[in-house]
Amino acid sequence: MAAPARRSRRPDRLGVHRGIHPGQGGTAAGPEGAPHWEDIADLRAQFPDLQVVESVPYVDLGARITSAGISAGISMSLHVVARILGRAAAEATARQMQYD
Repeated sequence: MAAPARRSRRPDRLGVHRGIHPGQGGTAAGPEGAPHWEDIADLRAQFPDLQVVESVPYVDLGARITSAGISAGISMSLHVVARILGRAAAEATARQMQYD
C-alpha cells in the first residue's frame, strides 16, 4: 500500500495588493482572499459572488495566499517562511529585517 500523499507546505500562488483572481485557478465564490482596502468596492461590484475578506493582513487558503497590500505582503511572506521552514526561521527573518 502506498503512503498517503503529504500536502506540501509550499503555496502554489501568492498574491499581493489585489492578488485575487476570480476564475484563474479558483472559484468565483467563497473566500478568495484579502485585497487592498481601496479595491474592495470594485471587486464586489465586478464579482458579486466573491466573498472578500476584510480587515486582515493576509488570507491563507492552503495552495493560495493573498495579502491586503504591500506591507501586509511582508506579514504574508513571513507566514510562508513559517509554513515552510518553521516559526523559528520566520522569527529570525523578522528580527533580521527589524519587522514587528
